[in-house]
Amino acid sequence: MAFYRSTLGNVLQALGNGDAAIASYSVALTLKPEFAEAHNNLGIALAAKGRYKDAITSYLQAINYLPNYAEAFNNLGAAYSASGAVDQAIECFNKAVLINPNYAQALSNFGNAMLDKVPNVAETSLRKAVALNPDDHKAWTSLGIVLQMQGGLEEAKACFGHATTLRPSIGLSIKESLMLAPIIAGHEEVRESRALFENRLTTLIANEIVLVNPITEHCGPSFFLAYHGMNDKDVQTRLAHFYGKACPSLLYVAPHCGRVLPPSKRRRIGFFSKFIASHSVALSFSSVVHVLSSQPEFEVVLISNKDSETESIRETYPNFAGKHIRVVDDLGIAREQVAALELDILMYLDIGMDPFSYFLAFARLASVQCVVGGHPVTTGIQAIDYYLSSAVMETDNAQEHYSEKLVRLPIGIFYLTRPQLPHSPKTRIELGLPASGRIYLCPVTLFKLHPDFDAAIEQILLRDAGGSVVLVADKKYPSWQSQLERRFDVSIAAGVRDRLKFMPWVVDPLDFMRVVETADVVLDSFHFGIGTTGIPICAVGTPIVTKPSEFMRGRVGLFYCTVLNLLECVAVDTDGYAAKAVSIATNPSERERIKQKMLANNHVLYDNEKVIQDLSDFLVSVEV
Repeated sequence: MAFYRSTLGNVLQALGNGDAAIASYSVALTLKPEFAEAHNNLGIALAAKGRYKDAITSYLQAINYLPNYAEAFNNLGAAYSASGAVDQAIECFNKAVLINPNYAQALSNFGNAMLDKVPNVAETSLRKAVALNPDDHKAWTSLGIVLQMQGGLEEAKACFGHATTLRPSIGLSIKESLMLAPIIAGHEEVRESRALFENRLTTLIANEIVLVNPITEHCGPSFFLAYHGMNDKDVQTRLAHFYGKACPSLLYVAPHCGRVLPPSKRRRIGFFSKFIASHSVALSFSSVVHVLSSQPEFEVVLISNKDSETESIRETYPNFAGKHIRVVDDLGIAREQVAALELDILMYLDIGMDPFSYFLAFARLASVQCVVGGHPVTTGIQAIDYYLSSAVMETDNAQEHYSEKLVRLPIGIFYLTRPQLPHSPKTRIELGLPASGRIYLCPVTLFKLHPDFDAAIEQILLRDAGGSVVLVADKKYPSWQSQLERRFDVSIAAGVRDRLKFMPWVVDPLDFMRVVETADVVLDSFHFGIGTTGIPICAVGTPIVTKPSEFMRGRVGLFYCTVLNLLECVAVDTDGYAAKAVSIATNPSERERIKQKMLANNHVLYDNEKVIQDLSDFLVSVEV
């Protein structure tokens, strides 16, 4: 009888009658509680109704009665993933694969879950998945995504082609058209890839494309545009126009934005980001959110599509006096969730790094909408009213770089916390540094290294025969290093090329400060330079050399040098940049003088209440 009721449940589920299927499985389990397959099938039916917590319970019961039940582990992983518990999902998918190494669906799920964790592992799993099941369009899509991020654009295009052959997708066609390489091969590629991107965007706009949901169709912002060293205002505006035209539902307007609300003593301020902890965005802005939440004139809401109850969130906002809101990973529902807050002002901490926040920002969800420099480039989005930046970083004509109205706050909104310094040293070998010689450390993410910067590296190495320029290998994408090395083999003189070295990615913040302390000079790359990396650098006091670029994203080094009164570390051209770096590194007394000056002045950077007051003044005075 239990088997009959479970089979009936399968039929009902296949016919789309989920409630009746759940009832039938429940009867089967009443008759035979140890029926593992019925527990698994009940979990499938519950997950289909969005009842993931109950589904997880059912899958765990199935595994309890049948410990090597690979399908139940795979389904449990899917339920955890849908609930946002990615680490638990990965563990379950991996268990399913260990039980059945040829389980194509589990391999696909495991690979997809590992995309943002360990791309090489994801690639291996996804390649095996498509070999076992060439008809899995999702696996082909995920394989294309991981190959694209590793710089394998041609193979990625082929994967997207396989996926669209199996299931036509406008979104994948858009993704393929607008792909950009994370590592630029040389000056010619900058020009060619940029021109190709803009030409293809023009074609897409002319084709009257219709998108139902740009996220599920794998569309997103063009993140790597910002690293070309050019003015992105026009292209970002055109890209946003394309998406708004292709998917009009993005242009949602919250009901309260169309009516006059009664005056309130407290302004309701929302802060949105996916990266509210354990990220450079959180390092930059979490303290601002935290401090503002305790001010009586504001009601602060921290909004994210990530779980707000994790330990890292609690550590980042230990005495947060506002509210945490987690929105679901569905644009339509998320818009309604944020609209229900009836915010006066919505502040995006970053736009352009994550598809969800990018497409959410198209909607009018508050009377005033602002963005700050978590990703320091204009959004091009019409619904974003203000870009909040720093008067120290922006040029006189900087409004020409932004589609938003540029607000130049006196310092900016970087409310930085002084980091704890290490109490004990480590050797160069322990830190992965060259055993001897002067060290010119450039601790930036590798995709920031524009071909123009190669000339500065070469000149430093030519001027200082006893020095090494040290870059930091990427923790996720080892292929980026090999791609850069091929570029350097061409752009940097063979006689000095061997003194351009890569050190391993540094996980421990204290070890990173030890690395900075060991270095003779820190090099700020151009045209996209350091950001939050400057926080520990300025605390340690290792001299930093910078050459400001035209755009704010290449002027953060100037910000640090200005507030620390270190204008002697600011260069106006590449020759001067190399000369300053070598002069400081080879002159111990000059290096020590600059270090002491940094240490004496760095109090201005940390816990500066003026930053909070300047932002508060803007939030109070802006018309809503």
